[in-house]
Amino acid sequence: MLIAEQAKGFNVGMAYGLLHAERFSFITRAMAKFTQEHARILSELGPSKVIELLEPFFTERRTARLRRILDSRIPGLTVVIERVYDPRNAAAVIRTAEALGLTDVYLVDVQGKDVSRKVTIGSETWINVHQREGAIELMEELRERSIQQIAGIPPEPDTHSGLRQIPDYPDSIPHRKLVPQWPVAVWMGNEREGLSAAVVQGADVAFHIPMYGLTQSLNLSVSTALILEHLGYLYRQQGQPGLPEDEKENLLARFMLVDQRDSLTLIRRLLRSSDS
Repeated sequence: MLIAEQAKGFNVGMAYGLLHAERFSFITRAMAKFTQEHARILSELGPSKVIELLEPFFTERRTARLRRILDSRIPGLTVVIERVYDPRNAAAVIRTAEALGLTDVYLVDVQGKDVSRKVTIGSETWINVHQREGAIELMEELRERSIQQIAGIPPEPDTHSGLRQIPDYPDSIPHRKLVPQWPVAVWMGNEREGLSAAVVQGADVAFHIPMYGLTQSLNLSVSTALILEHLGYLYRQQGQPGLPEDEKENLLARFMLVDQRDSLTLIRRLLRSSDS
């Protein structure tokens, strides 16, 4: 689900936005099942009417699963990937974030061209993917929303290993010793250079994932999975809030619109039948 956060005449907070393909060339070709026409129908009819029309065409098991997934979402945790180079890594992060129950992923200053469905396996349908430019501007926006920002950095390099030194990184703590102040945004850097120094310096906390082998690095998607799984576990253990009921209803309507084949044609036919 792609968000156009500047959409006019549409309640972005309630319906999770419109698709503006021209602004999201990095991911549009591989994703974008929720179209502007879907958004228009959802805005005109409202989520409860969409659900009323489409639910009879879903099995009870499928509907129950969609509702169960929405009940387990963790809106107080999001992930931001800065300057990603490899689109497969971006796709893997999206897949991981959705599987762990997140509602949003931010891709900032992306360098790639496309995201492969072979990697995302459809997960992009069920999560909001925001593409943005300007990491510092996004940090300021998240800070205005009282979101704690934590930056993932490499562990202290072994001076005898020949690995490059990273002089601008501050002291960091192991990821399992983090004490999150919800809501939280996790910043992760690209595969080659990590996070920019400006992002690390602007973050509230810096963390690293300890390494105990000769290999002193992890794939971006693996590192992201480790930190998100840990924080997601803490979020649920601490009883942090899930999605509000109205947002669940909006998302259920969206899920049904993209999950039901030819849902727009079906809804139009049902509306014509009710008018006759």
